[in-house]
Order: sequence, then structure tokens, then C-alpha cells
Amino acid sequence: MALYKRKQGENQNYWIRFRVAGQEIRRSAGTTDKERAEEFEQRLRNEAFDQTRLGKKPTTTWDEAEALWFNAKRRTKSQAAIEGDEQKRDWFEPYLKGVPLAQIDRAYVGKLRTVLMLEEIDTDKKTTRTRAPATINRYLAFLGGVLRHAYDNGLCDEPQVIKSIKEPESEGYALSDTEIEKLFAELALHARALAEFALETGLRYGNISNLEWRNVRLESPPQKSHLHIDAKSSKSKKPVPIPLSRRATEILKAQEGKHKTFVFVDQLGRAPVGSTKTAWLNAVKKAKLDHIRFHDLRHTWASRQIVKGVPMKIVAELGGWRSTQMLERRYAHLRRDDLAAYVD
Repeated sequence: MALYKRKQGENQNYWIRFRVAGQEIRRSAGTTDKERAEEFEQRLRNEAFDQTRLGKKPTTTWDEAEALWFNAKRRTKSQAAIEGDEQKRDWFEPYLKGVPLAQIDRAYVGKLRTVLMLEEIDTDKKTTRTRAPATINRYLAFLGGVLRHAYDNGLCDEPQVIKSIKEPESEGYALSDTEIEKLFAELALHARALAEFALETGLRYGNISNLEWRNVRLESPPQKSHLHIDAKSSKSKKPVPIPLSRRATEILKAQEGKHKTFVFVDQLGRAPVGSTKTAWLNAVKKAKLDHIRFHDLRHTWASRQIVKGVPMKIVAELGGWRSTQMLERRYAHLRRDDLAAYVD
């Protein structure tokens, strides 16, 4: 059967499978519409014939390549990561829809990079700003990932390496006890729970907001509670076991019964939480701490561990960093007093 569905149902995409010159072609049609799937199948057959008999290159478009990429990544990436990639896909669509992969060369990528760098984006509907270098690099990484996946599936020539732009080094910001007190006093209860847990564990926002009960084990003293971050949800792509402090355990126990799957919920009891951007912006404004980002809670946690004398290797493991190199570069200034003790 050339056209089929892996599972029955209106929302299931059609798949295509046939053989040409002894080679099997199997691909998602990327659509639930049978007529469109049949058209795509016929085009694949024509291209396969041209490639095997006439030596022509395939003429896959960006739309087909990104649909194929998403079909593969949905099985390995978290829902939050997929949603982030969908935002990037939506941005590229006006520039790449219907464009053959062969046309996305160095010059084409250069134009896209320039637009990403210069385009102004809304913040709070009153001001605009350009994208941060780290954000631009995530968009470029998505573009390169789709092109590389298409190449691995024989749909285009090997793409050029897409170079990222230089990101300024930042030490982050560690909040003082007074700033933390002011911030927490203004945060809505659901947002405060996430923020306090971040301060206790050093975890990233995405790992907290998408934390599931199946990855948590609550214990009673003297046993320590702990949680487990899956490899696919970890930025380092490695599983991260996290032993929990007494306060972190208390925060989790306070969340019991609010949702059967996810630990943290929003103000209406829905999960996963999604974005607490509005609650956060309102709180930092009221507390007169506009320069504070949620990610600074992670910096605060790391700074506290290092000041306490926790070895860099342990901090890296607890915080899910790939190595100690970034920690040593970013937080070396916090160890000056420790180093001074070894000098007469």
C-alpha cells in the first residue's frame, strides 16, 4: 500500500511508501487530506524516477523539510521545546514558504540573519527592542537543524555550516536577601511557588514549569526527597538527578492534589503552567527590580553554592551544566576569598 495511516483517525497524517529501483521511499505526507497526500505521493514518485534514472537532484521545499523534521523531533523532544520550535517555524514561514532547499544558500541565510538582528519586536506594547544574540542563535540553530535533517534523508546537497553570532559574556545577577524578600512579596502565589523552587534548586524555568509527579519522589526526614530531569528535558542532554532541600520538599508537598500529572499549576489550576511573564513583570515593577529576570534565580542559587564552598564539579552536576568551564568563567570572582586563604 503506497498511501496509508499509521493509526486510524481524522487527525492522523497520511504516510507514503513505495520502492524505486530497489530503494524504499517512506515519508510522511504531512497532511490529513487524502487528495493532497496523493498529489505529494505522485511528486515523490516523479522525483524518485528522475533521481534514479536521470541523475537529477530532488527539489524538496522548505515546507516539506520542516514538516519531516517536526515528525521526527516530536518523538524525542519535550512539548515545551516543540512549542518553541513552532514559534521559530512561524517566523521563517514568510521568507521560506515554497522555497526549494537548493536556494537556501549562504547569501540567503545571510539575509535571514540580518533580518533577525535588525527586526524590532514588541515587549510590553509600549516599547520595542531587537533580539538578543542568544535568541538569534537559537533561530539559526533551528534553520540549520532542518537543513541538516533534510540532507541526512537524501533530500538536498550538504548544507553549509550556519555560523552563530557572538554572544556577550554575562555573569548574570545574584539577588540579595532584601531583593528576594521584596520580589516574593509582590509575586502572585502560583508564580512565587515556581520562583522559590528555582531559588532552592537552581533549575531552569522550563524544567520547573513542566515538572511531572512521575519524576518526583517525596520522602520524610531523615530521608532526602529527590527528583529526576529526563535527558530530553535537560539542556545538557543528560539525565539530572536532583536531591532536594527541606524547603524544596515543603514547596512540592504544598502542590500535592492540585494536578494529577504536573507539579505546578497556574492561578486557575491549569497545567503545565506555560508562561508567568505577566505575573513576573508586574512583580518586578512593583518591587522596583525591573532589571531582574527569572533566570537570575538560577544565578543566585549557583552563587550561594559557590560562596558556601561547594565544589564547582558538584554545583555543575546539581545544576545540570555540561562541565565546570562556564561556571569557572562566570563565577570565579566569588572564590577570591577562598583563594586568598592559600596565599601568605
